Amino acid sequence: MKKNVPLVQIIGLLGLLSLLTPALDDPDKMQITDESGKVLTTQETEKACIYGKPVLRGFFDLQHRSKTIGALPVGLSFGQFEVQVAVELNEFFYAEGSFALGEGSFEPGSVFFDFSISRLLESKGYSPSFENGLIVGQFDVPFGLDYRCMPSPNRPNITAPLINQRTINSWNDIGASLYHSGRFVNTNLFVLSQTWLGNSIGGRIGLMPVSYCEIGVSECKNLSADTLGQRSVQGLDCHLELDFVQIQGEYLFAKGIIDGELASAGNIKHSGYYLQALIDIEKKYSFPFYLLVRHGSWESDAPALVDPSDTISRFTAALGYRVAPGVEVRLEYLNQQSDDPSWRYSGLSSQLLVYFE
Repeated sequence: MKKNVPLVQIIGLLGLLSLLTPALDDPDKMQITDESGKVLTTQETEKACIYGKPVLRGFFDLQHRSKTIGALPVGLSFGQFEVQVAVELNEFFYAEGSFALGEGSFEPGSVFFDFSISRLLESKGYSPSFENGLIVGQFDVPFGLDYRCMPSPNRPNITAPLINQRTINSWNDIGASLYHSGRFVNTNLFVLSQTWLGNSIGGRIGLMPVSYCEIGVSECKNLSADTLGQRSVQGLDCHLELDFVQIQGEYLFAKGIIDGELASAGNIKHSGYYLQALIDIEKKYSFPFYLLVRHGSWESDAPALVDPSDTISRFTAALGYRVAPGVEVRLEYLNQQSDDPSWRYSGLSSQLLVYFE
């Protein structure tokens, strides 16, 4: 769920655009000097040309459904449509702004600045074996695993896991995030100001006992005095990378929220999980196909207040085909079961994805 605060976004966008300085001309035809007056080598000049040069990338996808799935309509429709502008301002600062197609017009999706602490340490003569930094602005909140798959090019199928939809639901917010990526530990610590949790603090710790396995714990709680302890979300996750097979799963427990919004019923509790396997056939046999299989479940302690049914289960299977660089076609079968007939449905969906950089 994306929360937009016009003033913050406008200031961020203006700042980003003002820093998109023109790139230097062909370095072989120029003599560039540093602050001391030393003439830079061709290699040093080429590196300098990178800074301040904006990179434009984006994607869109078209979807077709054989049946109405939840709030998603039957027939042909737009999925996501997003354009991103990114720029390395200098050795330490990176900025990015994205514009997503909303209700008939483009609106800011994410606008943030990334300051690299590890590069700063390198400039001081240290040799850190990790990558860390600070992100400030509006960004996809690094909670659990599925936030990495929110853009269509990153998700190997069409539909997000059931438990993620019923809890945090595409969490995008305004705040700051301090991150660390090392050989054995990955961490994110964030503070948020516009979330449905209120002013909140949270983070994720990921441990990698071996190179192909990561186990993570996530939590976020609100800090508002009037709702302290009434709104929170916790999660456990695991990701395995085994040659051409990826296996991952998440368990989420939420209190006081539903479908990425404050629960109108008050302090409800609900939880669920998903487990999925992704098989990239191209990595093993050079055929540009991939397969995904996922099973998930959701349940609530207050079905009469938040939902007609206290338990929902969902099975998802998808096949993807890489048509050409930047073009993919996907086919997905989804089967959802519940004691309430209104939450039961099954059907096929297809997707055409186009992305560029």
